[in-house]
Amino acid sequence: MKNEKENLQLAILALEEKRDLQLVLLKDQYLETTKSFQLNNIIKNAFDEIADSAEIKNTILENVVGIGTGLLAKKLLKCDSNNATQNYLIPIAQVVITNLLSDHSAHVKHKLEKLLVAYLSYRKEVKKSMES
Repeated sequence: MKNEKENLQLAILALEEKRDLQLVLLKDQYLETTKSFQLNNIIKNAFDEIADSAEIKNTILENVVGIGTGLLAKKLLKCDSNNATQNYLIPIAQVVITNLLSDHSAHVKHKLEKLLVAYLSYRKEVKKSMES
């Protein structure tokens, strides 16, 4: 009888320890879950997923190329004239140039990457020569 009572008390203690450990783990999980549902963490996680998506990066880059070429076309074709024909033709030319360049955005992107690499290597050489 005494042995059974001791075994029962040990089993009860083991179950209470297990319960206490599970309670601590449950509280930790609750805190993690509430942190993940905070608005700033949701937004941060969404931006991280967007930043990791290659398709979205390409789409954004194509849009940037399109907007950039549109602005460049606007600067190049800007004319301060009171001529009504020019006032109608310039926006049309802008749209045509923008569409042509955005349709070939992969080629434009490749050329821009080459220009950027060349510029950065040039800057590196200039910096190196200034240090010498």
